[in-house]
Amino acid sequence: MERLLRLIFLVMLGLGITGLAQEHSGTRFGVGIDLSGFGTESGMENVYDNFYFPIQIGSSLLIEPELGFSRKSVTEGVQKSSRMFVRAGSGFMIVSQKNNTQLYIGLRGYLLLDSFKIEGDVLSRSESLRRIFLGPVTGAFYMITPNLAIGGEVLVEFRVHEGGAVNGRSVELSGSSFSRTVTRVLLRWFF
Repeated sequence: MERLLRLIFLVMLGLGITGLAQEHSGTRFGVGIDLSGFGTESGMENVYDNFYFPIQIGSSLLIEPELGFSRKSVTEGVQKSSRMFVRAGSGFMIVSQKNNTQLYIGLRGYLLLDSFKIEGDVLSRSESLRRIFLGPVTGAFYMITPNLAIGGEVLVEFRVHEGGAVNGRSVELSGSSFSRTVTRVLLRWFF
């Protein structure tokens, strides 16, 4: 099952990347940003700004690769800690258009790389984890102008894989599950 989920995720990511190279009549490319947490700081939590690269094929298909990054370092006395997140994924949505409003439903998946390091006199520890999330998404966006859209979406994320290394030792974490709902406000600019 885990291999199948990895394969589905890799196919989704690959289709999103190859969608960037497709050019035919009715295809629009763009760039977008998640406004929900833009510029937010939350200790060492996984708050990162995501950038989206929407590819609308015709009037009924939206492929949306995404990238996100966050890094934070904290020094308290002799103890230093740092945490970095890198996120890469893609979404595949079926679109229904009514005037300037577009409704969509589909699937999003992404790989989240999470590394944490703490160094001090008493404690030194490092973790490097990779997590794969997959889930259904629904949303809408309104075309303010022919090129600018604002919208929102709701995503139900399921963590389908987690593994990595703790203090240099490989670990595959199983038996734990994680799911959550995520709401986003997105701004998209189409070329």
